[in-house]
Amino acid sequence: MEVFVARQPILNTNKSVAYYELLFRANKENYYSEVDGDKATLDVITNSFTLIGMKNLTNGKRAFINFTESLLLNETALLLPKDKVVIEILETVTPTDKIIECCKKLKARGYQIALDDFVFRPGYEALIELADYIKVDFLITKGEERKNIIKKISNKNIKFLAEKVETIEDFNEAVNLGYTYFQGYFFSKPTILSAKEMPTSNLYSFELLKFLKEDTFRVDDIENVIKKNVALSYKLLKYINSASLGLRAEVKSIKQALILMGKKELMKWIALVTIRDFTDNSSEAVMDISIVRAKFGEAIAEKINFKSRASEIFIMEMFSNIDVLLNQPMEQALVDLPLADDIKAALLGEENIFKFINDLIFYYENGDLRMLSECSRRLNISEKDISELYTQSLEWATNIMNQ
Repeated sequence: MEVFVARQPILNTNKSVAYYELLFRANKENYYSEVDGDKATLDVITNSFTLIGMKNLTNGKRAFINFTESLLLNETALLLPKDKVVIEILETVTPTDKIIECCKKLKARGYQIALDDFVFRPGYEALIELADYIKVDFLITKGEERKNIIKKISNKNIKFLAEKVETIEDFNEAVNLGYTYFQGYFFSKPTILSAKEMPTSNLYSFELLKFLKEDTFRVDDIENVIKKNVALSYKLLKYINSASLGLRAEVKSIKQALILMGKKELMKWIALVTIRDFTDNSSEAVMDISIVRAKFGEAIAEKINFKSRASEIFIMEMFSNIDVLLNQPMEQALVDLPLADDIKAALLGEENIFKFINDLIFYYENGDLRMLSECSRRLNISEKDISELYTQSLEWATNIMNQ
């Protein structure tokens, strides 16, 4: 399933992008469909931080994200990195004592606060004092009202943002009135970014892969992550007790499984689970190819005395089709994967030994004998050995896919 988030730039007086606002979209149609406000914000947060990626959405700039009353009271904002977001409080939020306390907590933790569609009303003074930005809707607010809002606010630290700026006249007026930031169709309509939704179990798998990239193999910490997900725990115990591993005694605990497998084998298994969770019926064939490639690449590495990186080559080949599975450019798809820089470079086309192995696999799959011969000479491996390793890898992959 594909997920969507729209972003609209917020510019400064020089018309340079200072921030972005992230907006809910249910599909590729560029308009807001009426949904529950809580759900809309939670979808924006989930899709932005775990699927599309904030780097892709904002390129390191802060993102304004709308917050309802209930999400403020639930302290959802505290789950987000304070240096990546601005908490935009919707105009429908009433500044009760509880809301003010929530906002004070956010400010104490270093978060920035914006007030959306602001209209000056009695009783809002305490909320105004906590605000870093006040957004004024230029479609609703007209003439002297646009200037009077600034005059009424005594807090000189607050920056004013003119939104729904649709003409050059609106922009020039806002600049002359003392507004610092600007947002609207005059500069840009919201643009939509999308990503393929990752199953929940895949989020845990990615967390584990990032964890395992660290030098220290901390069994207890990794065990705690796996135990959080029933499906992942089940798959691990099923895998380690499978006939293909040939263990004499049954393994009954996650910790025992981790100790027996070790870091390299665990990384391979997590990559396998991750790639399988990406797939639907239409991409199952791509997954099958990826699993064969992974084992084939590992076997080639061991054959050419590159065993020290064999497990990494297994993971490299497992993710060699990640751009197809996610329907994203390879560069974007690799951002969150915990692969070594030289392996990422190979998948992006830079020539090194990892790319030579990847190329050999590609040419073998496609029956390009001339290029295969060139690759085999470069890696000092015979074509007979290549054929035998592929047959063995295919048998292994078939057994894994039938588990």
